[in-house]
Amino acid sequence: MDTEARPPARRRLGMRARTTWIAVTVVGVALALAALAFLWVTRERIESTITASARSRLDGVVSLVTAGVLSDPLPGGDPELLAQVVDASFQVVAADRLLVGRQPMSRTFPPPGERVERPAPNLFEELEETENELEDTGPYLMISEGIVLPDGPGAVLVAASLEDADEAVEVALPLLGLGLPLLLAIVGGTTWVLTGRALRPVEEIRTEAERISHADLHRRLPIPGSRDEINRLAMTLNQMLARLEASAIRQRRFVSDASHELRSPLATLRTMLEVTRRRPADPEPAAFLSDFGLEIDRMQRLVDDLLFLAQQDEGVEVFRGHKVDLDQIVAVEAASLRQRTGLEVDVSGIQPLRIIGETDRLFRLIRNLTDNAISHAAGRIWLETRVQDGAGVLVVSNDGPGIPPADRERVFERFVRLDESRTRGTGGAGLGLALARAIAISHGGSLRAIEPRHGGVSFEARFPIPG
Repeated sequence: MDTEARPPARRRLGMRARTTWIAVTVVGVALALAALAFLWVTRERIESTITASARSRLDGVVSLVTAGVLSDPLPGGDPELLAQVVDASFQVVAADRLLVGRQPMSRTFPPPGERVERPAPNLFEELEETENELEDTGPYLMISEGIVLPDGPGAVLVAASLEDADEAVEVALPLLGLGLPLLLAIVGGTTWVLTGRALRPVEEIRTEAERISHADLHRRLPIPGSRDEINRLAMTLNQMLARLEASAIRQRRFVSDASHELRSPLATLRTMLEVTRRRPADPEPAAFLSDFGLEIDRMQRLVDDLLFLAQQDEGVEVFRGHKVDLDQIVAVEAASLRQRTGLEVDVSGIQPLRIIGETDRLFRLIRNLTDNAISHAAGRIWLETRVQDGAGVLVVSNDGPGIPPADRERVFERFVRLDESRTRGTGGAGLGLALARAIAISHGGSLRAIEPRHGGVSFEARFPIPG
């Protein structure tokens, strides 16, 4: 046997913590993606604006060349938007004031009428070291367009600083770096509070459920006022508690009644043994053994009935059926009734009926129904079998006092006697109808009390018939 101590199971986060963690994670990922998209869009828009300005500046210089009014230095000029005009030998023909006397910004020389745009990260490094007014460190966008000068082909060069786009991103990054954690903290705190409020009814339900034991199943869980899943959960759990309470009540009553029913034959046997022990010569051996055997048989039947009902409740009863002529079983029972009682037995309603079942169990079902009929009939019993609506039907009726409609289902409960004046000797243990219904159910059928056909009581059993 492995005696090595196992490490304690890692405690999982509660639902409240998990919900908060998931919310913070999802919102964090969404905000990070949104921040990246925002930075990208911002940079693209600023670069688009700068590019448009550079193109406009280039178009302006080209128009000066076309009009033949080119001057050096060029009119206008901006430290972040610089222009030059060069000839085919890369000599500067004209330039902005800040670039007068400087080398060409680029060696790109497109044919006349064509335009080339490209990034130029380190365009003015040398120039910025000697010219205080050029404080930009780049990067730049270089646009070149081929032109025709009076002395031959040339090119207009325009350099636009992209530093504003970089600065915008650099300014936004710290703000986003501070704002995102703050937003996540707000989301986490809000989720924690709201989840706590949402789960408060669950905690109340859990606390109350923890207090409920087998001794106080009458207690119920609190029902939250909201019409949501928690409300439905509490109602479902209360319904389950009601079923458990009813089951516990039935179990306690069943145990109590079974104890009472078993106590009577045991007491009788004890009395008989005590009398025999004190006066061994008095009782007749044959009579004593007969009475003793009757009590044992009665107790054995009760135990067998209780065992069968318990097996039905647990669903462990095994059904081994075969084709049975139910009408013949009923006919045999009718003949037995005529011999055992002085009652009139009407068998005019018996029709051929074959079902799948166990002969012994079906005999027991019919015997229990007829025993009940004997106990209540005034003078006549009716037995019927037929096929109706695709099912096999057995009906046992009598002309006795009848059963009130409110008690027609209650009579199938165990140890129930509607006539409390009836004793165990005259009324049985109160298991006959419960056992009969259990047998019908075990055959895939049903048993119920229906509207009396002859003024007394009518019980109808239905069984599936083989195809």
